[in-house]
Amino acid sequence: MVAAKATGKEQKMRTREIEVQFLYDELAVPPKCRSARVHEVMGTHIAKLAEPDPDEAPVALIARRPGEEPVEYRLFGHELFVKESQPLRAKAYAPSCYHHGVNLLEDPREGYEPKPVTKDLPTEANFPVRDKESCESRIRSWSSERIVVGGELWKIAAEPSYEIGWDGALKISEDWQSWKCEFSALEEKEARAKAEDFAAEFLAHTTRAAIDNDTIEVLIPEAVAYPTVAEAAEVRKLKKELNALEETLRTADLKGIEEFEPGLYTKIASSAKWKQVELESLAKELGKRFGRGTKLAEDELDIAAVYVIRNC
Repeated sequence: MVAAKATGKEQKMRTREIEVQFLYDELAVPPKCRSARVHEVMGTHIAKLAEPDPDEAPVALIARRPGEEPVEYRLFGHELFVKESQPLRAKAYAPSCYHHGVNLLEDPREGYEPKPVTKDLPTEANFPVRDKESCESRIRSWSSERIVVGGELWKIAAEPSYEIGWDGALKISEDWQSWKCEFSALEEKEARAKAEDFAAEFLAHTTRAAIDNDTIEVLIPEAVAYPTVAEAAEVRKLKKELNALEETLRTADLKGIEEFEPGLYTKIASSAKWKQVELESLAKELGKRFGRGTKLAEDELDIAAVYVIRNC
């Protein structure tokens, strides 16, 4: 991870505040009524977004697709961020806050009059769904996934990687899966070689237009967290060997065989144990990269390791 620029003494991270309006439902007893009714309320919540300096959230990767504007990825903390299409507002309105979470903020609803009290009773079927706490929670979640850099909004993004398209061109993928034989952003050379092999084997007899490859410029190598193809293959190899050993322990009549080869069961069980340790150790080392150089807590490291094992 790229450390923040030293200043002689630690400075507190600046935050940008956005006043976010949202509609929620509330139960109240109207005048001259005995039972509670549902009515709409316009609430406000102050969203707080981290606002690092540009050198505290540097551009780490630049994804280029032919005919499109380059996409910059900034590295901040554990995450990569891309620029939002929506403008940064001091005041905003969050539509459908409870039902769908918060994606885009709209211009504030000045002068909006909430709907009057309805006659609906708070039964299981029509109990208010837009409760205030849930709406505020979704706004906080939206805030936690965004930062402000240079007066613009940036949102958390998946790390880009390479995959080979049906036409033999390199394509940028934002949904890494090793079974698709994807290459990390650091493996452009290997990805190009694989694409050429693919084209030679499967596209040799077709008429092909000039190939325009997507490219990922890596400015900060530490920002690349995904395993390389070779690392993913090593995880798969260890998983396969471990599964074979565990299958042998489950199904073979090892105790009967031990009459002819004493200690065989213990030997295979020990091999399985050490293979598991080897697999978990490799996965944890790769998992550390998901923290991009930061010190992960033990439970976070375990989660990262599980991610590597499941996806390789």
